[in-house]
Amino acid sequence: MKKLILAILIISSTLWAEKYALLVGVNNVRGQYTLFTDIDIEKMNKMLKKSGFKTQILKGKNSSLKNIREAFKSFYNLNKNDTFLFYYTGHGARMKGINKNEPIDNFFVLHDAIIGTDTIGGGILTDNEYSMHLHKISARKISIVDACHSASIYKDLSTKEFVKSIVPKGSDNIFKRDNSIQNFDSYKPKNLINISAAQDNEQAESTPIGSIFTVALINLIQHNPNISFSTLEKKLREKMKPTARSISSRLASLYPNKYFVYRGVKGKFKPSIATAPSSLKQLRVKDIFVKKRKANPSLASVLEPTTQSKKQLTISTANGKSHYPYRKPIKFNVTSKIKKGYLYLFEKKGNNYTLLGKRTLSKCQDIGDEQYCKFDNIFASKPLGKSVAYVVVTKKPLVINRESIKKDFEITQDFFDVEENLATQIKQNGVSTVRLTLWVDK
Repeated sequence: MKKLILAILIISSTLWAEKYALLVGVNNVRGQYTLFTDIDIEKMNKMLKKSGFKTQILKGKNSSLKNIREAFKSFYNLNKNDTFLFYYTGHGARMKGINKNEPIDNFFVLHDAIIGTDTIGGGILTDNEYSMHLHKISARKISIVDACHSASIYKDLSTKEFVKSIVPKGSDNIFKRDNSIQNFDSYKPKNLINISAAQDNEQAESTPIGSIFTVALINLIQHNPNISFSTLEKKLREKMKPTARSISSRLASLYPNKYFVYRGVKGKFKPSIATAPSSLKQLRVKDIFVKKRKANPSLASVLEPTTQSKKQLTISTANGKSHYPYRKPIKFNVTSKIKKGYLYLFEKKGNNYTLLGKRTLSKCQDIGDEQYCKFDNIFASKPLGKSVAYVVVTKKPLVINRESIKKDFEITQDFFDVEENLATQIKQNGVSTVRLTLWVDK
């Protein structure tokens, strides 16, 4: 079977022109096969707007084939530096194909679809037509599909409650094709990423408080913006069952008369992310879903000591050595003429930084004109070679993600630039900085 890759071209540049999103939610098909897609659209729209997207929504009666075609055409004039995102939540299915080497066509079932006992006619967006629209949009593209069997971008349709699929009667899960359905050539867009809810043989689930996949995806994007799309795929797969259990429990409490119905929400499907080229999987989630800001200063620039800083701070090792064997303990002694503030000890190896410890200066030992702070239980670590220890004094405490305080947790400049850049915090509130170069040997 052919597989239509719906995805995005992402570049490492942060200078994008504009970001646009088309959101389509099909909550029923001519009043039948009801889903709870309105809540999905609301959640996704809120996140995308916060991410800097200009959004257009088609839902309910507006999610017709005519309206969707017109919406796609309105994005044909985007330039290659723009970003286009398509999100779909609703029904979909398969039907017999008519193109050479394409025995099956996948399609989105829209609000005005005509569903017969075993034949589909009109009101559908085929994968071939969809690939054509993507081909005509020059902007970078990303597509998110919350649907059953969406790894190859189709959804079986079924009458089972909360499952996003309907099975045609009297056929092998594949609809016959009405002669009125228009045929299109198939395009294979390049430089794209597809985020889909389930594998071809799996069924995604919809609930009154949001579809399992959409809820999990939004939660992960908002709380893990610095991870790669490869890691996002792994986390999404791990998140399905816990999210389903959480939603099921909440629904059971909200609707006790349907307790046994909502116990059937299991999250037994595996999301996938396909990229072309494959290297795009290593790009970070924030490259799409974080609003771009003005360039921030680098950690290297703000941690460089000044002449004045050297008069206010000193750092040394307890035994005065500069070379330490791997895994051997290192004790740091720091003195500060600054009596109040917050003191942080970082280690830099290559481009990575490790937070080794922090102190409140007023709680350090008072030795007359200076405050004396010591750092124990620190060990020489890999990689071997040059290691630079930085001491920073700030007026206000730095806002650092809790996880970065764990011992030996490596952080990078990018780790901090989502909420508030660490370097910016130091530049605004930093008082003094000093450094010490060490070497880790075998």
